[in-house]
Amino acid sequence: MALPVWLFVVVAAATGDALGLWTMSAVGYLGAWLFGATVSAGPTLLRGVTARGVDCSTFTAVAGRQSVRLGIEAALARSVYVVFLLLAAVMLSAESSGAVASAVLVFSPLSVVYVALSTFLVPTLVRANGIHVVAPGVLARIAVVAAALTSGWMIVLALANMAELAPGPFDLEIAEVSHALFFATGARFVGLSVWRAPLIALRVADATRESLAARWAATLAQWTLPVVGFSIGGLEWGAVLFAVATWFGAYLAFAQWLALRRAGGGARGHAECG
Repeated sequence: MALPVWLFVVVAAATGDALGLWTMSAVGYLGAWLFGATVSAGPTLLRGVTARGVDCSTFTAVAGRQSVRLGIEAALARSVYVVFLLLAAVMLSAESSGAVASAVLVFSPLSVVYVALSTFLVPTLVRANGIHVVAPGVLARIAVVAAALTSGWMIVLALANMAELAPGPFDLEIAEVSHALFFATGARFVGLSVWRAPLIALRVADATRESLAARWAATLAQWTLPVVGFSIGGLEWGAVLFAVATWFGAYLAFAQWLALRRAGGGARGHAECG
């Protein structure tokens, strides 16, 4: 229930803005986002705090070194956006960095969708067949659904802006987001959506080592390729190569899943958890 509540708060805020019930700035949308996250996480946090016999040592005993790998991977995943913003500010201008932030903001509701897919599918697939390497058909369906949702959102945004109906920060002209930057950012988010499929597959296989290996290489590419883009063609080229690096990460994750499938693996990582 947590993620639907979070998404409902954000959608309700945007709908009210679009209908003229209230006017929201970028700061207002950020506030709605944080409020939705707090409300949705509240019951889970309360349950964890009040549960008997559960503490940090219990988590460590169950998760083992897997939690360390997952933590490192999460930090790497979040670092790329921060590094990209800093690179844009240092190599180009503060205005360029602001345009990047605005471009990412219009796609930010999708991050809730991506997390929801993992939160629902990983335990569902494990409960159904245990820790295992998912079949190609399952992987393909996840990738297609995620990519379709992302592409659909990008099309809706583009049409809304063409019709001058986009509310608040989703208005590309007001946010000073060029068409090239918008579509380059959209291409990156499609890459992230496709990456979600092998990411889920590696989680179901409990293959955190393989997932982290792909993340390290992809992160290095996402740190460095934008530098080349900014140098040769400014902000738009930096965004394009950022998208290319993201698709490279998706490819690496798929390669890790394929290697596991060919090896018939999937239980080794679980054995390490104890």
